[in-house]
Amino acid sequence: MKNLIYGSLLNFFLIGCVADAEQIKTVENKNNLKIVEEYGYQEIKLSGDVSEKYSEISGLAWHNDDLFFVTQYPGNYAEGEEGVLWKVSKQEIYKAIENPEITLAPKEVKLNTNGMGDVINSRGSGLEAIVFDGETVYLSIENSDRNGTNGIIVKGELNNEKNEITLLPESAVKIEHEVNISNFAEETLTQTKDHVISIFEGNGKEVYPNSKAHLISKKTGEITKIPIEHLEYRVTDATELDENGNFWVINFLYPGEKTKLKLCPDTLVAKFGIGKTHNENEQVERLVEFNFDGEKLQLTETPPIQLKLEKDSKSNNWEGIVRLDDKGFLLITDYYPGTKLVFVPYSK
Repeated sequence: MKNLIYGSLLNFFLIGCVADAEQIKTVENKNNLKIVEEYGYQEIKLSGDVSEKYSEISGLAWHNDDLFFVTQYPGNYAEGEEGVLWKVSKQEIYKAIENPEITLAPKEVKLNTNGMGDVINSRGSGLEAIVFDGETVYLSIENSDRNGTNGIIVKGELNNEKNEITLLPESAVKIEHEVNISNFAEETLTQTKDHVISIFEGNGKEVYPNSKAHLISKKTGEITKIPIEHLEYRVTDATELDENGNFWVINFLYPGEKTKLKLCPDTLVAKFGIGKTHNENEQVERLVEFNFDGEKLQLTETPPIQLKLEKDSKSNNWEGIVRLDDKGFLLITDYYPGTKLVFVPYSK
């Protein structure tokens, strides 16, 4: 059923939301929705293990001029306690954008899990996000156990000469969530000078009524809860903060998760409008800007970047994002529909 999600706010109760998204009323008059610009993208060819859908890329991050790719299950590409990430230089990326015939071949980076391999590579768990602070790296682990799903943030050290990252298990902090959603954890990391900012995957009004993000002190590991403004659908990765505290997140909906996410009205569509292909499809694939003022995370007044959907396409499970200087963004998909690295031109 088309347009299940983008109903007029008048079709909803003002208090609370419909638990079953299938009950959300459709828009009787599509002309009530303002049609706005959507953004296309250029795919960048990849080769090697990272290019296969089974690599399940779950995050991107810059370390100087190297772009790092995180796989959910690094142990699939190594033995014992070792694992693998990948990296490619910014210079190579620019060349591939200028010449679409170029295929990038990211290099392997060894990951020494230092005793945490069983946690990272167990079913329902895995690496979800990464940020670098100099030679220090922070990784988010989704951890599923008999009590549900929780998040673990762990510090590591990058050794450029050996081309390896070594995790520091003693630095690991566990984040228990106020809500328990299967396979939802701390999907997104960004940072300030003194703190890592960790964001839960589901922050909608009904699915997480008292939504909170977490600040993890880089010095002590102390965890502080901070408010995050409600945003429907999933949040799967973020850029670094700019000088004003603004950053972009991936905001994604696979239609099969409508009920799981207990969808409420999409206030951003009501405020800014909807792209033509989004108006014709159920999935949502967009970037949304937040601001961190030192105390809370809130949406900015910048309209979302709605990605142009391919005709009759399956959902692109976007899981990684970084800025590419002032040119736009690099995004990458997870397992569905396969690993796809793209450049999204954008100028604010």
